[in-house]
Amino acid sequence: MKNRELIIFLVFLCLLPIKIHSQGVEIQPPISAKNIIEVIERLANFVFTLILYSMPVFIVIGGLFLLTSGGRADQIEKGKKIIFYALIGLIIALSAKGLISLFKQGLKVKKV
Repeated sequence: MKNRELIIFLVFLCLLPIKIHSQGVEIQPPISAKNIIEVIERLANFVFTLILYSMPVFIVIGGLFLLTSGGRADQIEKGKKIIFYALIGLIIALSAKGLISLFKQGLKVKKV
């Protein structure tokens, strides 16, 4: 049963089109930043981008668990948990992105 799930998952990944460059996403190295605020912002953008691209994969994995459960309650529960925690991760990532934006606005000093 596990081999079948793995084969289905691998076939799906091969058919899954990943278009990072066509969406205009650029990941810049955070080391080239000039101050600590830029470093934090670039690291947050990097992590946020990774979360955004990995979340659909986890939702699909959870869906595969639901589809291939065969009525077993433990597999259904596992699929639901995977989807639930993927969505919780997205909410946390969005909150962190918002907090960094607020801190960035609060720390700005007007030049005289």
